[in-house]
Parts: sequence; C-alpha cells; structure tokens
Amino acid sequence: MQPPSPIPPAPSTATASADPHVCVTHRVRQPLAQVGSVALDVLVLDAAIKALLLASPLFTQGLGQRHPLPLVPQGLLQLLPLHNHGMAFSALHSLPLWGVLALSALPLAGLGWWLAKPTTLKPTAHWLQTGGLGLVLGGGLNNWLDRALNGAVTDYLWLPWLPTFPVFNVADVAISLGAACLLLHTLTPAFNATETAAL
Repeated sequence: MQPPSPIPPAPSTATASADPHVCVTHRVRQPLAQVGSVALDVLVLDAAIKALLLASPLFTQGLGQRHPLPLVPQGLLQLLPLHNHGMAFSALHSLPLWGVLALSALPLAGLGWWLAKPTTLKPTAHWLQTGGLGLVLGGGLNNWLDRALNGAVTDYLWLPWLPTFPVFNVADVAISLGAACLLLHTLTPAFNATETAAL
C-alpha cells in the first residue's frame, strides 16, 4: 500500500516580487490626479466666464468698458471686460502674438515635463504642492488657449481702488495663488518633514 501523495500548497494570492517602477508609477498617480483635477476646475471655470462675456452685450457692444459693473458691495471689485494682447496682468503687451505665445508656452512645457517624471511628486505630497501646481497649470494653460484661439486674452476683473493695477481674470488669480502655495510649501520645513515621515 502506497502512502498518500502530499497535498500541493494552495496558490498564493500575493505577488512574490513586484516591478518597482510600476509601484512608483501607481503611487504617484494619485498626486498627479489631484493636480489634474485642480487644473481642470480652473480651466473650465475661467473658460466659461470668458465665453459668457464674449457673447454678451458687455463685450460685443462695449457696455462693460463704458460702465463697469460692481461685483461686490462698495464697488471694490468690478466687471470690466477687455482684450489683453500681452501676458499675465498685461505684461509685454507690445510683443507680436507669436512672441507672446512662444514665451508663455515655455513655462507650461517645462512644468509638463517636470510633472511627467515619476519621481517629481511623492505619494504623500502635501495639498499645498498638488493644489499649487494645479492652479498654476490650469491658469496658464487656459490663458494660453484663449490667446491662441482668439488672438488675445479676455480680462474682466478690475480693482478701481488700485487704478494703475491692470485688469485681470480668474486664470491670473489662480496662477498667483498657486505660486503662493508653492512658495509656502517650499519655505515651510514642517510640510516636507511630514511627507518624508509618511513614506
């Protein structure tokens, strides 16, 4: 009589070894998704406002330029739609269109290349970093598309109590807020220490 054959071990559901590159890519996907989500929100919001203004009598008949509309009490922020042929906050408005497009595309291309690297964002990236990058990316991309499609950027927000300050838009605000978030993240060691400890 032969002894019973040994029962083969059950197949393990755990993977013995994993590709480290795949793991890193999977873990970084979440911070990248956060950046993309914020950028998309900024792009959609500012593009929708611009589309409404371009189709309204405020722009087509010049009513907004002659009679700015108060948006908050006391008229501290007013609606003043106009075309900006320069860069953010009307800088370099004397350059030709192709020059402005080329200059404004350089930082966007650099930011896209930097974000495409799998080691750029830690899996535990702080919201100041992902949110700041999304704000800068969404604002910059939307202004670039507006300029490329319409020959100029549509600005519409004006601060009458700062008469020398240029008219701006939501995309400009997003770029400024994003830069502030990134600066705060860089200058605050506690945020970087928290990200390192969570790894």
